[in-house]
Amino acid sequence: MSTTSSHAAAPSAPFATETQSFVLPSYTSAAGPEITSISWRALSDALNGTQQGFVFETVHQATISSVVPIVLLESFCLGALTVGLVLGSDLAWGRRLSRRLLVLGLWLAYGGYLAQWALLLRFLRRSFSGRLLGLSSDDWYGVYWDARNDPDTLYHLPVYQAWYYYTSSLGYLEPLITETVLFGVTSALFGCMLYASRGAIRSRISSNVFIPAVATFMTATSLVHWSISLAQYWIAASWGAASLFTVGGPSQSFDSAPSIVLLIMFSINTILSDTIVLWRTYIVWDKSRCILLFAAALVFTTTSMILANIVALASSLDTLLTYFDEERVATFGKTQFGIAALYLSLASNLCATILVAARVWLYRRQLVAHARETNKRTFVERFMELLIDSGTAYTLLWIFYIVSVYVYIPAGSIMTPTYEVITLVDHLDTAMAQVTTIYPLLIFILVALDKTHSVQGPRLLRERVGTNGALTLTFDVGRDAEKDAMLDLGTHGLVQLPDKQNELEIPDEPPTYKGSDVW
Repeated sequence: MSTTSSHAAAPSAPFATETQSFVLPSYTSAAGPEITSISWRALSDALNGTQQGFVFETVHQATISSVVPIVLLESFCLGALTVGLVLGSDLAWGRRLSRRLLVLGLWLAYGGYLAQWALLLRFLRRSFSGRLLGLSSDDWYGVYWDARNDPDTLYHLPVYQAWYYYTSSLGYLEPLITETVLFGVTSALFGCMLYASRGAIRSRISSNVFIPAVATFMTATSLVHWSISLAQYWIAASWGAASLFTVGGPSQSFDSAPSIVLLIMFSINTILSDTIVLWRTYIVWDKSRCILLFAAALVFTTTSMILANIVALASSLDTLLTYFDEERVATFGKTQFGIAALYLSLASNLCATILVAARVWLYRRQLVAHARETNKRTFVERFMELLIDSGTAYTLLWIFYIVSVYVYIPAGSIMTPTYEVITLVDHLDTAMAQVTTIYPLLIFILVALDKTHSVQGPRLLRERVGTNGALTLTFDVGRDAEKDAMLDLGTHGLVQLPDKQNELEIPDEPPTYKGSDVW
C-alpha cells in the first residue's frame, strides 16, 4: 500500500480557503482505493491550525444543533411512553388472546424504540469524543504535548482545547439526558393526575383543588430545574467554540449561581415530598397526634438543614466551579448540612414506609378477626400495598443516592478511563430532582382514585337479587355509613368493622362524597 499526500489543489475532495486548497491524505492499493480512518497525525500534516479548527468546529456544531435536540426530544418521549405503556398494558391486559397480543406488540415496538435511542446516544458520544472522525484521546494528547514543547506547532493548541471542552461538555449532557427521561415520566404522571382529579377540579369546594395545585407547583419546579440544567450544558458546550479563537482558551469556570438555583428547586421538591409522605402516613393512622408530632419534628429538622445547606453554598457564590470538582452541580454533597439533610429525608421516607406497613398488618389482623370469607384483596389493601411498594423503592433510591455521595462510582469515561469520568452522583443529582416529584404524583394519583372509588359508593361485600328484582347488598356499616363504610383514606384512616351487619337497599343514585378533607 502506498500513501500519497499533497497540498496542491485537486478536484477530488478539496478543502479550500481564501489562500490555500489541499486534499486530505489518500490511501490506495493495487486493488483500488481503500477507505481507512484518518489519524490525527496525518490530518495535522494536511491542515493548518485554522483549517483543523474549521473542520472540528463544523462537525461539533452540526452535532450540537441537530443531534442533541433530537436526543433530548426522544429522551422526553421515552419517559412519557414508558408511563403510557405501563398504564395501558395494565388496562388492556385481559383473558382475550387479541388483547394480550396487542400488549406484547406494543412492548416489542417499545423495545425497538429503546434500541434506536441507545444507538443514537452512542453516535452522540462518538461525535463529541472525536472517534467519529477516527481520532483517539492518545492522538489528542500527542498533539497537546507537541504543541507545548515545539513552538512551531503551537497553533495546534487551540484545537486541542476545543476538543477538550467539547468532550468535557458530555459531563453535563449525559446527566441532562437522564433528567430529560425522568421529566417525561413526570409530565405523563402529571397529566394522569389531572385526569384522575378532574372531578375535584370541577367541584366548587376550594379545598379539593389543593392537591392539583401542589402537584402543579412541584411539576413547575421540576421544569425550572430541567431548564437550568439545559442552560448549563449550553454554557459548557460554548467553551469549545470560544477556545478556537482564544490563545489561552476561555474561562474554564462559570459562576455557581445557576447551581444554587438548581439546589433551591431540588430542595423545594425534597421538602414537599417528605411532607406529603409523612402527612399521608398521619392520615392512614387515623390522624394520630403522636404521628403528627413525629412528622412535624422530622419536617422541621429537614427543612432547617436544607436551608442551612443553601446558605452555606450561596455564601460562596464567588467560588468558581470547574470540571475538576467531584460534584459538577452543587447539591447536598458539599457541606455537612447537606449530608444531614440527606439522612433526615431518608429517615422520613423509611419511617413513613414502616408505619404504613404496620397499619396494613393491623388492618389484616382485623379482617382475620372478623372471619372474612373471601380471599380477594380489598381496594384498601391494594391501595396500602402500593404505598408500601412505592415507598420501599423510593427509600432504596435515597440510600443509593447517599452511597454515591461517599463512594466513587464511575458511570462512564469521557476522555480516558481515569480522566474526566462521569460518576453516578452526577446522574443522581439531576435525576433526584425529578424523582422527588414523581413519587408525590404517584401518591396524588392513588388519592384521586381513592376519592373516585368513594364517590361510587360503599365497598361491596355480598350481593343478592331479591324476588322482586331489587338488588340488595350486604355490607359493613362503619362509624359513618353515609360517607363510606369501606374506607376513605382521606377521612377515616382505617376500616371500622362492627360485629353486626345490616342490609340496606341500593338507591337509584349512588351516594356522593363531599368531604372537606381532600386527603
